[in-house]
Amino acid sequence: MNIQNSHAGSGYSDNNNQFGKLSLADRTHSVSFEDASHNANVDRLMTLFMNNKATRQLAKTVVQYNSAAVMGALAYKANENWQNHAELQTVMPITGHDITQSSPLPQFVDNRENYGESFMTTVLMTTMVAASKADGMIDATEQAQLLKAADQLGFNVVENDFINELMTRDITLAEITQPVTLDKHKSEVYLAAYFAISGEHGSGRAFLKDLANAMELEAGLSTYLERQADLGIAK
Repeated sequence: MNIQNSHAGSGYSDNNNQFGKLSLADRTHSVSFEDASHNANVDRLMTLFMNNKATRQLAKTVVQYNSAAVMGALAYKANENWQNHAELQTVMPITGHDITQSSPLPQFVDNRENYGESFMTTVLMTTMVAASKADGMIDATEQAQLLKAADQLGFNVVENDFINELMTRDITLAEITQPVTLDKHKSEVYLAAYFAISGEHGSGRAFLKDLANAMELEAGLSTYLERQADLGIAK
């Protein structure tokens, strides 16, 4: 299933009005996809939000490994190139080895729970939904298709309700960024948003800019993150 352009209204807010009484960080304790036995199915659902044509090829890899591992590898390599002031044209794609073996980041192991990474899949999912909505990529029909896909993938009632809630309410930037304090996580969140926008609408780019500002992403880093994402994974 590929989400088609729908010109729906913006589904995020850059103010600090929180939905209900729980922050995203609090919500992950009651709706934690990583505690379920179907992590791969969560990653499959996340690929349905990958609207960026330049990064669609990564969808199969996200399922083969896991979303946090792929984004962690891309983020690590992009940060390395940015810190070394590498010329963009010399940047190389990551490899499967980068994902599974060579990075010191804790995301490169299956049991993320042991490394305090359990909240990130929920954060990344929330970011992708918010970016898709801001880019006008989710209308009522696509929402119904996504919920049907979640049901077919074996998501329980609580998880389905959480996903439905994300798609039907405004998601604030503060909600996304509040639990994200480490630089590596900020890079992964930016990548998740980049994956989700089609690049065809100014609203999507505006969301990326607002997100980078809200996270206080280092100047110039976003260019390397996008370049690394576009290059994908070497065959």
